[in-house]
Amino acid sequence: MTRPRRLVSLIVAIQIAIPALLLALRGSDPRPSAFGWQMFTSGGGRYAATVVGQDGSTEAVDVDRLLLRPRVEVRLDDALVRYLCARPDAAAVTVSFDTDSTTAEC
Repeated sequence: MTRPRRLVSLIVAIQIAIPALLLALRGSDPRPSAFGWQMFTSGGGRYAATVVGQDGSTEAVDVDRLLLRPRVEVRLDDALVRYLCARPDAAAVTVSFDTDSTTAEC
């Protein structure tokens, strides 16, 4: 094997070994570590949202259509509340992520 091939092989091996090691060592921590391959994957918690209209009606929002592939380490609760409160008929908004919930008057 030539020297450049060995160098490339070493670099690729390091790029695979470090994230694999960090993934194996994270234990029960559900959050992906920064700079590992898992930070580019989606998964983890699920968002749910409801909008209460000015007339008191309640509408469930399909959050999956708004957030294509939400990442677990990026919390979008506040952004979703602001976005859904911008609707002209919204009086209140509730956004939930797993067990956490945020409710806001619009």
